[in-house]
Amino acid sequence: MLVKKVSLLLILSFLVANVAFANTPVEEAAVKSVIEKYAAAIEAKDGNALDNVFAKNVVIYRVALGSKKVMEYDQVAFAQQVKKGRLGGWKRDLTVKNVDIYDNTAVAKIQLKDTKLKQTEFLSFVKIDGEWKIVSCSFTREKA
Repeated sequence: MLVKKVSLLLILSFLVANVAFANTPVEEAAVKSVIEKYAAAIEAKDGNALDNVFAKNVVIYRVALGSKKVMEYDQVAFAQQVKKGRLGGWKRDLTVKNVDIYDNTAVAKIQLKDTKLKQTEFLSFVKIDGEWKIVSCSFTREKA
């Protein structure tokens, strides 16, 4: 009898833990919405719109095409590059490859692609005051 109760308790605990921390459709949609706003801001060269998706003190790492040099940007420097059209400003197709959510953190792999370039990005999120914000981004480009 004790073994049955312990087994049932373990199964119930496992189910509760998985439900509490699994991707829910609502949370996944909220993260994807932030991703779409992020991509739209870059496409429109709207550096100011990035304020709505980035957390304070966000860090962005870019691996340069060709040289493979790693460059680090803070929010201001990244927004300046976006406004100048150096990191976007043209139509690219956005594909969200995956989103994983655990409690108030999430990670996503996305791809921005046009006929010449494919950009793969890894975004980290934290839910701050009920809103998903990008806290870090790393990306690399390669020829399509």
